Amino acid sequence: MAGKDDKDADAAGMDVAALKRMLAIARRGKVNAALAQGDPKKGGGGLILLDKVMPPKQVLKTLKDQDPKATKFCFGTVSIDMDADPKLVTFRMNKKIPGLDRRLRKALKGTGYNKIAIETGRDRT
Repeated sequence: MAGKDDKDADAAGMDVAALKRMLAIARRGKVNAALAQGDPKKGGGGLILLDKVMPPKQVLKTLKDQDPKATKFCFGTVSIDMDADPKLVTFRMNKKIPGLDRRLRKALKGTGYNKIAIETGRDRT
């Protein structure tokens, strides 16, 4: 059982039910988010923490407190454009972390969303 709990804790910063609930809120408007790469010794899965009320930097601090062994942090907002593509989750972050989109796709399994786009301030036009 301990191995299963470790795998679930590595899969996402939030459990799947809470993540699904917050992404449903992101359909209506922007939600503050923090992303990170998990502990590299345990596979380095993508960690996601979403919050509707806290500012993005505070969400980042909370994620760092929850998983101190995580690396490569970034913060920003998340939104879902239901008109363009209802399965696409768009993260607008302060910096781009190479390979994080692939890890986040695994973290979003079971939520109903399977496409990821990460934008930074430099990417926007």
